[in-house]
Amino acid sequence: MAVAFLQQLEGFTIRPEVNDHWKWAAEPSGCYSTKSAYKAIHHVTVEDGQDGKFKELWKLRVPLKVAIFMWRLIQDKLPTKVNLKKKRVELQEYLCPFCRLVEETGHLFFHCSKISPLWWESQSWVNMMGVFPYNPDQHFIQHICGASAGLQGKRWQWWWFALTYSIWKHRNNIIFSNAAFDDQKLMEDAVFMLWSWLRCLEKNFSLHFNQWSSNLKDVFLRTAT
Repeated sequence: MAVAFLQQLEGFTIRPEVNDHWKWAAEPSGCYSTKSAYKAIHHVTVEDGQDGKFKELWKLRVPLKVAIFMWRLIQDKLPTKVNLKKKRVELQEYLCPFCRLVEETGHLFFHCSKISPLWWESQSWVNMMGVFPYNPDQHFIQHICGASAGLQGKRWQWWWFALTYSIWKHRNNIIFSNAAFDDQKLMEDAVFMLWSWLRCLEKNFSLHFNQWSSNLKDVFLRTAT
């Protein structure tokens, strides 16, 4: 790495009369632009063989902040305690706020003893069975690509977004606001979030929240509302 760095420097001439400045290498002009940044990120995802899953991610019409959160989750870039430890951020402890085991991404969102029952309950709404992958990207692919076609499949895909995002918000409330773990509230928040999205995403969606939340197994798969 040192040799490569020195070889790169050989192509530059030091000019004392000119002030140092930043240059954006992805743009010929040297000036940063969001368009070139997007192209650079897109190029990396294609090289990593992740383009397919990210295409599916951006196709789903959810709020931008949620889509960006999912993009970070799929790549395991969220500031979980294990990820912070890898970056040498010192914390008092690195335990899951739900069950007090080590907090890393796969555990926190899918395999924690307090969280996995929520996924099992969700599967019962759509008559699905299966083993949950441990890695976030594999879990995402299982739920997005394994969904049925049409409106029913879309609702199931949006549910993955709503539940994972609600888990993260619930986790942060416990850590930063001294809240207590409440699986019922977590589930209610996710169900309400999905319902609020469907009101905007589905043209003919007119179910009242009480109708929606009181009989999820039936209305979750309903193709006409």
